[in-house]
Amino acid sequence: MDNLFNTENLAKISKEIFDIESFFDLRSLNIDTFDIPSDYQLQDFIIANQKNYPKLIRAVAEDISHKAEDIGCPPQVFTAIYESILNAYQHGNRKDPNKNIKIGRKLTKNSLEVCIVDEGGVIQSEFVPFIMAHYAGNYKNGFLDYYQFTNNKKNDNNQGKGTFFIFSYVDEVRYFKSPSGGLGIYLKKEFQSDSFK
Repeated sequence: MDNLFNTENLAKISKEIFDIESFFDLRSLNIDTFDIPSDYQLQDFIIANQKNYPKLIRAVAEDISHKAEDIGCPPQVFTAIYESILNAYQHGNRKDPNKNIKIGRKLTKNSLEVCIVDEGGVIQSEFVPFIMAHYAGNYKNGFLDYYQFTNNKKNDNNQGKGTFFIFSYVDEVRYFKSPSGGLGIYLKKEFQSDSFK
């Protein structure tokens, strides 16, 4: 007998529940917060030029990933970082040029850890079961497309596959509420290195 409350079924159940309310605000939830640790290198990132935002995000993601690649990290980590920053800008901050994205990174001999935090805090409710489906490992069977999963119309600027790439290209993904109420994502990629400086 299958457990009714296994992760895959919880994703289906919560999708039905969350279909009722389309958005929720993290600031209204009484849950623990997480702040980027003090031993991370911190960077504030504001995108004032909306027309150029993919290029600006690419430059920041390349800066982080290339340093890790130089000591043995697989190059696919770039895509996970890029998609995480893109999600923070497009979905978290809703392309608001006045909202900041905080990025923290920590590179060691055998791992890269990256935290990306938006200032939005308002989440589309259907995102929760979509993430639960990723935690259940459903992405390992092929693309999990947000728009197909939620039966929403695809956006011209967004293909709905960023979360799939994030989960596919790093070893650990965690979401958290920042002290200011924004949504944060923690990424960790482990690798072997003989050239750490």
